[in-house]
Amino acid sequence: MVDAGVDMVLCGHKHVPYLWRVEDLLVVTAGTVSCLRLRGKIEPSYNIIYVREKEIDIYRRSPFDKIEKILGVKRKEKKSKLSDKFIKEKKQ
Repeated sequence: MVDAGVDMVLCGHKHVPYLWRVEDLLVVTAGTVSCLRLRGKIEPSYNIIYVREKEIDIYRRSPFDKIEKILGVKRKEKKSKLSDKFIKEKKQ
């Protein structure tokens, strides 16, 4: 994915909120507000994602009005190598 120019992967199936970096790739998983599996002492939560022209912010929110910013990054000015290849293939 890094070779294709992917900077961030958003996941939701783990049911446990987490954020980690793998080389130059950010992986952000959301929690869950409805499933009790694997939760343990982790409170119910979901992510709110704001994508703006120059930045991306991700907040974790619980149904109990608790909200915390978990990520704030500046957007890069580069294009994805994957999307460039896709565009070239579509034109042919």
